[in-house]
Amino acid sequence: MPMPSYARFAVALLLTIFPMANAQAQDDCQLQLVGGAPLGYDQFGRPMVPATIEGHDKFILLDTGGFTNTLDLATAQELDLRTGTVGMGIIGVTGESSNQSVIVDEYLIGNVNLANHRLMISPGDPGEVSDTQPVGTLAPSVFRTFDMELDFSNNVMLLYSQDHCDGAYARQFPPGTAGAVVPFVVNESFHVEFPVVLDGVELTAIMDTGAAHTSLGLAIAERELGVDVAS
Repeated sequence: MPMPSYARFAVALLLTIFPMANAQAQDDCQLQLVGGAPLGYDQFGRPMVPATIEGHDKFILLDTGGFTNTLDLATAQELDLRTGTVGMGIIGVTGESSNQSVIVDEYLIGNVNLANHRLMISPGDPGEVSDTQPVGTLAPSVFRTFDMELDFSNNVMLLYSQDHCDGAYARQFPPGTAGAVVPFVVNESFHVEFPVVLDGVELTAIMDTGAAHTSLGLAIAERELGVDVAS
């Protein structure tokens, strides 16, 4: 979903979604691993995870720039899921909207069951029935329930319990081994924001694993960087 007030990035890095904390991790402060899933990649190079929906094995796009979890209409029909109208709606990147949703009893991401889970029907194109390409999206709303680690170098997503002390981290890297340490915040929409510098201009970027390309909003390019698209 384009957001003109931010530079938007899809990057390959190790991301650990944890609340920022000033306290140092204590010796007995450890994370509890709940489950995980291997990461695959769709035809555009975007990460996807295996999911079992009502007994059917599918792939779901991991979309950290999304708003809510979705399912394509074609897959909902394939699985004979009854759709219903809800008070909220979602708008896709093409501007089309949807206020249809389904509730699934079984929604396994790896070995974690998001039981009785509501999935919004994706707006626009109903999609195609597929067992090899994504048929929906997994959005940051899952961060409300779990802490998440994305390890793109080892192609794995790990989910941890949020019942832990401040300062607990999934991994500790020996000094000098991390490629970069980047501070970030999780905003009110559960999107990951981090600082970037383009041509000496400080901007805020959003990590969007659902985007196939890194992009910069036109208004930001014109206002902050002096880009003249007419030249």
